[in-house]
Amino acid sequence: MQDYVDANLSDLRSCVLPGVPVVLAALRGNGHLVGLLTGNLSRIAMAKMRHSGLDAYFHTGGFGEESEIRSHLVPAAIANAMSAVGHPLSPGRTVVIGDTPLDVEAGRIHGTRTVAVATGIVSEQDLRAAGPDLFFPSFEDPERAVEEMENLVGHLSRHPPLFWTGGYW
Repeated sequence: MQDYVDANLSDLRSCVLPGVPVVLAALRGNGHLVGLLTGNLSRIAMAKMRHSGLDAYFHTGGFGEESEIRSHLVPAAIANAMSAVGHPLSPGRTVVIGDTPLDVEAGRIHGTRTVAVATGIVSEQDLRAAGPDLFFPSFEDPERAVEEMENLVGHLSRHPPLFWTGGYW
């Protein structure tokens, strides 16, 4: 599988959507631990991130080898983040950022805050109906997105971890 992915990554960089690198850089620059939450196997996910130029932003996460069920990846990602930082992290001080109602549901099931971004195949209406704590139609205004996410997480802790579920790069 890894060989197939490596051989077919040539179009990936063009899939990074406007504002995503700016948002990731700002969140990391503000001291947040940013993790990747994906059903992809970790080696494949990180190969995709390397090819797209986004790998430097992600140092932990929850991956497909840990579970095939999206909502099970949230506690796995939090556990992996705790190992990375060496201290406890609670779901209530964590944010899941995604582009599907399943991403919002996965975060909610485990008590995280949720941010939805309508950059995938789900309509804005359906994504809003999922009930995220914060909604963006895109990250084309990255400064506003970062400001609003910082306002959302400001009361949670100094630098809560944020997990990106993918689909918008």
